[in-house]
Amino acid sequence: MVPAVLLHTAGTLGTLALLEAVLSAGNTVAIAALVRDLEPSHLRTKALNWSLVAAFLLRALLICLAVWVVRYPQVQVLGGPLPDQAGGPPFPGPAQRRSRP
Repeated sequence: MVPAVLLHTAGTLGTLALLEAVLSAGNTVAIAALVRDLEPSHLRTKALNWSLVAAFLLRALLICLAVWVVRYPQVQVLGGPLPDQAGGPPFPGPAQRRSRP
């Protein structure tokens, strides 16, 4: 029998991989639209390849930054408390916004 934690982790990793694929496809479409008018065609290919590499590296850098922020609570403090830790509801409605001083 497979432990529930392993199933949960596999599901989370699968979801992240699917989201990564969708975001990568979106980046590819946007970059292709930006470089489609470049002439001659070898410039278009070069621009497309360099921009895809840059997008991949930026995504990897931002993932590392997110891991660093999550790993060190001292860095999280610099961002301030989350809304649900500040003593109020995470997304206050209009009546709750008016009642606050």
